[in-house]
Amino acid sequence: NKLIINDKTVKDTVGARLNQDANIIMNGNVDLSTGILMRKGTVRINGNAGKNSGALLNGGILIIDGDTDDFTAIDMIKGKITINGDAGKFLAAQKRSGSIMAKKGRPIPPVEEKPLSGDDRNLILGYGFNPSDFKKFE
Repeated sequence: NKLIINDKTVKDTVGARLNQDANIIMNGNVDLSTGILMRKGTVRINGNAGKNSGALLNGGILIIDGDTDDFTAIDMIKGKITINGDAGKFLAAQKRSGSIMAKKGRPIPPVEEKPLSGDDRNLILGYGFNPSDFKKFE
C-alpha cells in the first residue's frame, strides 16, 4: 500500500480522491490540487506544492516538505495538513474542521493562528520536521 514517485516530472492532483489507507510519496515538486477530495491515506510531497493543496480534504493526511501556493485547504472538511514552509495566502478559506500546521501562512477569518500543543509538536517531530517555528491554523 505504498507508491513512491521518483520520476522528476511535476504532476497535478497527486492523491486526488484517495479513499484507502495507502501512502503516496512524491520526491519532487507538484503543481495543482494535491490531495483534493482525499478521504483516507497519507500523501507526502518532498518538495513544493501548487495552488489548492488539500482542497476539499475530507480525511487523511497531507504532508508537504516545502511551500504551498495560495488557497491551501480551501473548503477543507476534515483531516490533517502539515506544511514545512509557507502555506500561502487565503489559507483555509471556508474550512469546516481538521487541522493545519505550517511555519507561515495567511489565513482567511475566522481561521486564525494559534500556538501548538504538545501533541502537535510530537506529530511534527514524527514527520521528521523541527516544530520550533510551526503554528496551528484553526
